[in-house]
Amino acid sequence: AAQPQAADDYASLGESQFKAGNYAEALQSWRHAMVDDPNNGGLALLMGQALFASGKYDEAAGAVQGGMQMLPEDKWG
Repeated sequence: AAQPQAADDYASLGESQFKAGNYAEALQSWRHAMVDDPNNGGLALLMGQALFASGKYDEAAGAVQGGMQMLPEDKWG
């Protein structure tokens, strides 16, 4: 149970950082969350948003593609 909680904590922290415009910090938090929850396609999509906002378009495309492959199409939104 400790791992999902850690992933949730890092995911929440990343969302707060992203909303504050701290994209690099958000990306780092979401990367930590992915360590604990590596099959979370939603986290991969969030990482793609942070990478895009940071101007890292190629990396963003890769993260989004990976996230979309992890999730069913009805969860892409």
